[in-house]
Amino acid sequence: MTANEFMQSQFPKESSGTLRQHLAKTSIVGAVADTRMERLSYSQRSCVIFAKLTFICPHLLILDEPTNFLDLESVDSLIAACNKYKGALLLVSHNRDFLKKCAKTYLSVVPGSFRIFDNIKDAEAGTYSFIAEMEDGGHVSGSDALAANPGGGTVHSSQKVGALAAGVNKMSVSGTPAAAAGAAAAKPAGSALKVGDKILALWEDGKHYPAEIKKIEAGGKVTVLYTQYGNTKVVTAKDLKRVPAPAAPAAAKAK
Repeated sequence: MTANEFMQSQFPKESSGTLRQHLAKTSIVGAVADTRMERLSYSQRSCVIFAKLTFICPHLLILDEPTNFLDLESVDSLIAACNKYKGALLLVSHNRDFLKKCAKTYLSVVPGSFRIFDNIKDAEAGTYSFIAEMEDGGHVSGSDALAANPGGGTVHSSQKVGALAAGVNKMSVSGTPAAAAGAAAAKPAGSALKVGDKILALWEDGKHYPAEIKKIEAGGKVTVLYTQYGNTKVVTAKDLKRVPAPAAPAAAKAK
């Protein structure tokens, strides 16, 4: 079907002129509107779909990667339309410019945690630890980072085979919370902290787990990376404990 025929099939009670005018709002005009859609570009086909979706204005739009196949002018038009839209928008996009210009709240969604941020940088830091590493000037191998923490992929490190099905809040691999036994005997970290220290850091379930200090800021804020799961979190110094020293091996008995 052509774009006009498609719209008429979706809204049979509407006049052809009304549907043509609405298609024109998405730049589908003239001969393009009368061209079979199989001959249109992916960008033009996306515009036809947007025309269908927006003909009857919804209260909520959920847009999953809406900038795919759109040229730069179409992306700019989409940004303008999103900002004029009076309903609620839930956006999923890899396009940072699109998100920065349209979104007001950013969500970090990982197993066991659903956090809300006011800016995209904090949301990314709360989701993808290797992004924070790169922005801090550290040397990060993309393949190693994805192997350790597949942020941006479809599998989070807590979902790997052997990880606790209940999610990252449990911080367990075999069923016994990692380092929970040693955490009880650990001592407070104190003030002599430095970047790179191996530490036990408090998690949201009230237990301490193995972590590494990545950044120390004024006011006692410390950014830590939970080494078993790849989660990055900002905590305070009082939330940290020193890793207890291993017990000295017993002296070998004389034969």
